[in-house]
Order: sequence, then C-alpha cells, then structure tokens
Amino acid sequence: MLLQYGEKRYPVRNLDDLTLKHAAQLQHELGSGAFDGITSVRTMEDVRDVLGKWGNLPTDEKVRHPEAMFLTCLTLWATLTLAGEDVTLMKAIDVKLDSIDWIREPSDRQVVAGPKARTGQSGHARSAPRKRKGKRKH
Repeated sequence: MLLQYGEKRYPVRNLDDLTLKHAAQLQHELGSGAFDGITSVRTMEDVRDVLGKWGNLPTDEKVRHPEAMFLTCLTLWATLTLAGEDVTLMKAIDVKLDSIDWIREPSDRQVVAGPKARTGQSGHARSAPRKRKGKRKH
C-alpha cells in the first residue's frame, strides 16, 4: 500500500518498523496530554493492544472502532517518520483529510492459499516393503 500525501508517495509502514527512538518519541508524545481529545492510548503497550484488537475485527467493524481514526493518524505518522520526515505525531496529522490518499498496489491483493498440491513425496521417502524371514503363518 502507498500513502500519497500531496505530490509525494510513501510506502505504508507499520509499528514493527519503528526504531526505539521513534517508539520512545511516540510514547512521550502520547503521554504528554496533547492527545487527550483524540485517543485514550498513552503507551506503546496500549498501541499494541489496540492494534491487536482492531486487527482481529471484521472489516465492517474496523471503521466503527473508537480508535480507528487514531490508528489512521498513527499510520500516517509512522509512514512519514520512517521515510525520513522529521515530524511529531501532532504535526503529521495536522492535515486536511482530502490531502491523503491510500493507494492499493497489486501486491496488496491477498490471495487465499488453497491446499498445496503434492508434487511427489514430501519429507521421507517410503522404502520398499520388507521381506519377512521364515514361514508365514496363515
């Protein structure tokens, strides 16, 4: 996925891509009280918790989640920050909604994998049946 902000396009990044410096900056900014009217998230653990719960929701419920807008803000900030922009979270999100476009790339379309086709034996080769010694009992 790409994020188009103005005339620039950035590859969308996620929380796992943040450096320790960025994570500390984010946590400090969230704990400063500047986001009291935007989100209840205050720590990186809170961020991970909200992302985990949000990620497990059906698509139609994700847009109605109380932290959905904050997660959009967080994604915008992380994408810009990891692209080398030196912006705070508040500065990154102080933009008009129509100045941001999310662009799907062909690789974004996820194909649900079906059962794997067997192309011969996997793992261990089977050995030929063993011949028994001695008389067979019937």
